[in-house]
Amino acid sequence: MLASSSSSSFSRWERTLLLLLLCAVTSSPFFFRSCTANMYDVIEPNKLPPTICKHGCASWASQGQDIQALWTDGLPPLEASNHCAQPGLGVNDYRLGSWCRCLDPDPLPPAPPPKDPDHPLDGRTVYLYNTFASQDLYVGFALTDAPPGEPPSSKQRSWFQASSPTQQLAAPLNFRAVPGHKDVYTLYNLWGDSEYQHYLGRDANDTYFISSSVNYTNATAMRVLVEPTGKAQEYTLVDNSTGNYISYMDDGAWLRAAYASVSEAMTVQLVPAGASPTVDWGYCRSSGDGDDDDSPGDVPEQINVQIAGPDSVVVSFVTFGGEHRAWAAAAAAAAAKGLSPPPVPVPTVRFGRAPDALTLQAPGITHNHTTAAGNRVYYMHFVHLTGLTERVKYYYSVRSAAASNATTSEVYSFRAGYSSGVTKVDVYGDMGVYTYNNMVCLPAFELCLK
Repeated sequence: MLASSSSSSFSRWERTLLLLLLCAVTSSPFFFRSCTANMYDVIEPNKLPPTICKHGCASWASQGQDIQALWTDGLPPLEASNHCAQPGLGVNDYRLGSWCRCLDPDPLPPAPPPKDPDHPLDGRTVYLYNTFASQDLYVGFALTDAPPGEPPSSKQRSWFQASSPTQQLAAPLNFRAVPGHKDVYTLYNLWGDSEYQHYLGRDANDTYFISSSVNYTNATAMRVLVEPTGKAQEYTLVDNSTGNYISYMDDGAWLRAAYASVSEAMTVQLVPAGASPTVDWGYCRSSGDGDDDDSPGDVPEQINVQIAGPDSVVVSFVTFGGEHRAWAAAAAAAAAKGLSPPPVPVPTVRFGRAPDALTLQAPGITHNHTTAAGNRVYYMHFVHLTGLTERVKYYYSVRSAAASNATTSEVYSFRAGYSSGVTKVDVYGDMGVYTYNNMVCLPAFELCLK
């Protein structure tokens, strides 16, 4: 976004350089390295609740101290309400955008009455769902890959990892009681055909990696102690012979029975086939993701202003459905019948010299981009504003279509460029939302522009 011009101040430059040097020096003895920096809290009221939150998002103020402490002031602001948000201190753990806790999450179905009180899981076949550090992935195994130093996976030995997004890609495990040892079981992989169905064990080379192997029997398989964490329907797993907890590596999510502290232990839910895990949070959705009838139309995101010349800019933004998705479906149906397509929805920008007087309007164009996986379509809108008066501050709002349900953005502002003199701008890359990105330098740059 364009910034207003002002006479440079040497003292501000000094302060900027000092901040940059401090940033580099405090982050590493090697000087040229990114440093840890605070992130801003972001509240996105136009985002939709996660699909798994069937009753919507819970209020941030109703959350426990551990969740409230993720906000930069230690408490959620009043305007956070029950909206989707990215609390600034939680961005390293919640890396995929705005999220929320679910209001009244649905519990897992109750387990059948146990035949053996000392082994309530005996005979049950479930999927392990990793809930540690918001991983929310099932435990499965690799068909050919392997952890460091181990031979490739095969039908004879398959290395386990916590990286499966669905049950279809995960391993159903049958729990078999170890007599005389309360809550201790051997685990048997029931995935696929019989060539993959073996007991689980710990690597004999003492790397502690876990696999299912034709070499393990009920007598030689790893014996796993299942301990409740105190949270409903959540457990940790312990290698009963060593006392080490089972968890996963950051690189590859390979399972290992090598962790001495319960704080490092993988926490799991035991999810029956066809059931959904009791997940009490999720990442929020953009308008147009999926086929929600209640989804508001075309909420603008990623709004930015690009310099196009001394008297012109291009305003661009993204939407994910609504009127443009409906048009694409209607155009395809018309083409199939040999008919002309309906009129293309036209994005617009309203702008003016006061936030309450957006008296000018400009039309734009839209380009579509479908992800390689085919699971999302980006509708990228571009509107060219021309005839701007140099150095004048303009206010604007965007809208992706003229349809009544298309959402109009908030009002933002920019300052027109200059045909002569010095134009000062903030320049920075798409640095994501992690604290190890150099966000602390942005306020330093802003000092130069005031």
